[in-house]
Amino acid sequence: MGYASAETGTEVGAQGIMDECPGDAKGVGPLADALMHPDPVVRRKSAEALARLGGQAKGAVEALGRSLRYDPAPEVRAAVLAALGKMGLAAEPAAAGLGGALRDPVPELRQGAAEVLSRLGAGARAAVADLGGALSDPDFAIAAFAAAALGKIGPEARAAAPALVVALGHANVVVRGKSAQALGAMLPEGHQPVTALTAMLHDTHGIVRANAAEALGMFGARASEAVPLLVEAMKDENVVVRGRVIQALGRIGPKAAAKAVWPLKEAAQDPNEFVRKCVEEALKLLGAE
Repeated sequence: MGYASAETGTEVGAQGIMDECPGDAKGVGPLADALMHPDPVVRRKSAEALARLGGQAKGAVEALGRSLRYDPAPEVRAAVLAALGKMGLAAEPAAAGLGGALRDPVPELRQGAAEVLSRLGAGARAAVADLGGALSDPDFAIAAFAAAALGKIGPEARAAAPALVVALGHANVVVRGKSAQALGAMLPEGHQPVTALTAMLHDTHGIVRANAAEALGMFGARASEAVPLLVEAMKDENVVVRGRVIQALGRIGPKAAAKAVWPLKEAAQDPNEFVRKCVEEALKLLGAE
């Protein structure tokens, strides 16, 4: 690849280098090499070319991850992030680089990195520590994407559970709701997550109360301490909350039976069909149908 032929620092020179690369998967290697070019224009155009190749450029993922973490030019990092975003699950090898980008000084890049990680599922496991740190980002959208990403990673993200418990107190309703979901997906050890989720049954927003109840149900018998408040929450004005609470009581199982069976039977008269269906299923799980 003839770097010396470029008119360094100009779009024309950079385009000259790009023109030397095949416009298909054969050009991935040269384009990945160009991410190390001294000219930021060349680096940016290389990333843009890789983005156009999408999944065909998966061979450049690790190089893109390094560029995202270490390139000094924000416009290059933005182009690299866009390229990784086009690669879907193939971007997994760049998870560590995406995690490092959660500390980028440019808020838009932090948000973009968090969003890409939230789409990687378990493939984002290498970024767990950085995602936990991003829960305290001043931009609530970044914190929300981080919580969502941790939930999709599941049990392998348990190291971030303490940060998620703290995030349950976030000022933003979306962050609180996503944090509750994440705790239910990873099921961390100890009583603190259950205690914190139980307190969220009093949240002012229905979506948070519903997510907290659903998460408590995922803990099964470990959430037996939440039974009294769950029984109380069966009278919630929000239909979805009532349904999730009833489902949680069924999943907690026999330890919930003594205090929940009669309130559940009363709830069988609920005017909402979804709630009545949840009651029927919960009573079966408790052996009290």
